[in-house]
Order: sequence, then C-alpha cells, then structure tokens
Amino acid sequence: METLKIGICDDDIEEQDHIVKAVEYGVDVIGVQKKLDIQVYQDGKTLLEADQRERFHLVFLDIVMPFCDGFEVAAKINTQEDKPCIIFVSGYNDKIFDMYEYEPVAFVRKEKMRGDICCGLQQYFAATAKKRICVRPGGCSYKEVLIRDIVYVKYGDRTLYFGMRSGDVFQVCGSLRSMQEELVPYNLIRIHRNYLVNLIYIEKVYRSDLRLYNGTALSVGKIYRREFEEAMVRYKRRLRGEW
Repeated sequence: METLKIGICDDDIEEQDHIVKAVEYGVDVIGVQKKLDIQVYQDGKTLLEADQRERFHLVFLDIVMPFCDGFEVAAKINTQEDKPCIIFVSGYNDKIFDMYEYEPVAFVRKEKMRGDICCGLQQYFAATAKKRICVRPGGCSYKEVLIRDIVYVKYGDRTLYFGMRSGDVFQVCGSLRSMQEELVPYNLIRIHRNYLVNLIYIEKVYRSDLRLYNGTALSVGKIYRREFEEAMVRYKRRLRGEW
C-alpha cells in the first residue's frame, strides 16, 4: 500500500491533535487506500528542515505562528522543485484572501476542522491523481494526464475517448465500467450508458440533461439519474465543508 507522508505545523499542541484526527477521519471517509505517515511540528523552521529529509506529499500549515508564519513557510516550500502540496489551517477566516499567491490546495477553518479537512483532502487527491493512458492514432505511445483535467469519458466502438480541459481528446481501448470504478473517487460519475462526466466541470443541471462549462450539453440517462443527483448533492456538500 502506498504511503502518504504528511507534515503538520501548528504551535498549539491541542490543535495538532485535532488536525491529525481530522486527517485520519477524512482519508477513511473518502476511501482512498493509503498508509498514513503523519509528522507534527510546532514551528515552521523545524518542518522545513524535516521536509528535506522526509519529502512530504502534503503539509498542513497554521497561518498565525510566532517567528515564522504559515505564509513564510509556504513561500520557502514553493521554491522547491519537488514541493509538497499545501493546505492552510487558520482560525482567522479573513486570511483566506491572502493565501492564493501561495497556490494552496485548500483553506481549513479551525471551527469547521473536520468538514474542511475532508474537503481539502478530496481536492488534494483529485489534484494529484494521475492516469496513464495509451494515446492513438499514430501507433501506441503513452501520455500521463491528470484526472482533474478529464472533463468527460465517452465510450463507443470499444473505445474510450477522454475529453480534456485543454480541448484535446485522447482515445484508448477499454471498458467504461472498469474506468468508472477507477474514476468514481475523483468526481467522475456515470450519467449515461456511454458517458462519465467530471462533476467539477458541470455548469448547470436540468431535468434530463446537463451543460458543461464549455457549453457542451449531455443527456442524463433515466437509470443513472438518481445516482447522479445523489453524487451532485454529496459533491456540493463537500464544497461547503459539510460531511
């Protein structure tokens, strides 16, 4: 089982414990099969030194800390070539407007710790998940694409067509059912016997169809409608930090 290495930096020991428990809960709820290696630190300098040894995949940074605050730590992390992803944690909700330049995965409010961390972890797994597919025509070559960049997967003539955020379309032989099982944890949901759609790219949902962010309209099959609607409700709740 793959190990997810996480660093947590908060000068409050009690808050450290809350973050650890919320992370463990979130990974369990999401259902991603990973072994957790969680290390906690009380100051940014120590976390940065540890990252040189541990090479964390993900770090949770309290923003307001003495000596070296979370933004300073994030700035140093972002100078690294092989840098971990960042999730900010704070009891000061107005700090959310200052965090974007550091390109975090999410912002966690301490008063909504568990729900926000679940949402943040979902965003982390979606942002870092990769899918290796065989791209044709022109022979058989391999291209690695991020799952978060897949807008839809269409099935036809024993072929899967991956519509990407960039507008490119890649194709590979395969089964939509097996692809569905692999992609459901990353917000790609079956809406039709021939389609999977990434929930994050849905702009509007109507009674029997939906519209994607690029204007594409797709039908929602009757037998998939209830499952799709339930998935949309869960997705919107996660975005609001409600689990």
